[in-house]
Amino acid sequence: MNFLLLLLSESLMKRAPQLDLAGADRKILFIAIEDLKNYLKVHWRLMGRKTAESELGEKVHRYFHERIEELEEFVDFWTGMWIRKWNERVKLVIGNKDHQRLNSIRDLGESKPSWRRLGSWGGIEEMAIEALIKNGEICGTSALAQSLLKPEIGQSPQRTAHRDDFIVAVNDLFKRARELSQSKGPLMFVKIDKSFWKAPRQDSRRTIY
Repeated sequence: MNFLLLLLSESLMKRAPQLDLAGADRKILFIAIEDLKNYLKVHWRLMGRKTAESELGEKVHRYFHERIEELEEFVDFWTGMWIRKWNERVKLVIGNKDHQRLNSIRDLGESKPSWRRLGSWGGIEEMAIEALIKNGEICGTSALAQSLLKPEIGQSPQRTAHRDDFIVAVNDLFKRARELSQSKGPLMFVKIDKSFWKAPRQDSRRTIY
């Protein structure tokens, strides 16, 4: 789906020409393309399917060849929504600054958490992503989903899923997603190195317009 990445990159650059998506700001592009794919999976009702990734690729490929203008308009519209959420929800942390605040929420793009290997509980992450998107949280969806799930999965690394546990977990999950969407201010702290900045800045957060 390189063409989807290309469309997204062009849309981001059009709205924020100061970004260096091939270099210092590449992490922003990595987060955005993951969020766009998650959004499309929810939009096309692919979440929960084993073949979701391949079906997504096929749909995007078909749009690219048959309805390219519609796809471009959609990506550009989505990018505008995503940028607004980025400015609202993300704070960039340089080096070890505010390191304590990173303990509760993992940096975006880090290694997969161990609980993802728990067979029957693993599928709940997709439900968390879907709950977030349906409540308007379209930025950092995978990282936010992990933070929503930690209270459930983190209680016991050997925990197995039972039907009643599953129902309770899902209900709690959607409740927390709604509560999170009603909160204000940053929800994610992205750790970056000092080379991210081309010049010294007063604000530790990259604002994109």
